[in-house]
Amino acid sequence: MMALYSSLYQMTGLLTVLLLSLTACAPSSDTITGTDTKVRVDDRTTMDISSPNIFTKDSIGSTKIGDTFDLQKLNKSPSNFDRCFSAENKAILAANYLIIDDKVVKITINDSDIPSASGVKVGDSLSQVYAKHQGQTPEIIDSPFSGPDEKLINMYYWTIENGRRVGTRYNLNHDVVININIGNEDGLMSQEGCA
Repeated sequence: MMALYSSLYQMTGLLTVLLLSLTACAPSSDTITGTDTKVRVDDRTTMDISSPNIFTKDSIGSTKIGDTFDLQKLNKSPSNFDRCFSAENKAILAANYLIIDDKVVKITINDSDIPSASGVKVGDSLSQVYAKHQGQTPEIIDSPFSGPDEKLINMYYWTIENGRRVGTRYNLNHDVVININIGNEDGLMSQEGCA
């Protein structure tokens, strides 16, 4: 019985030494927190953990404003125009893209599950938009498409991203967000798309 106790004691010691050795050899895990979407896993690997269904100021998923139209990512909608058309994303079905001269100029979302970069969602009130853009002054334009039972306004928040002016436009009806758009100035100021 003493021999069994002695060998278990020795095995426990060996396992402890082995575990400590493996722990010392493991690469350090440097994690970046906050709004960054890249995590350094170890010295060799960086992994993108951004959600494909979240707007940034100039992109959603892997498609950015200014990107060239890519048939691998986007499906072209039927159109009578060669230089201007809309497209849908194969991975993000809630997104609609306006393409002009083969470039993405505007991305529109009508889905309340996908917030803007500032956290505004479809269905939010005008006061919620102001609260989530605290300290920023919007450009507000009455929509030319208001009907007798509608009170449509367009709110623009502009910024400079990678040396270009891009913005977020909230379309509101009776002070409730009905869709969210990001885009360059030409794309966002276009009220009728390709018409």
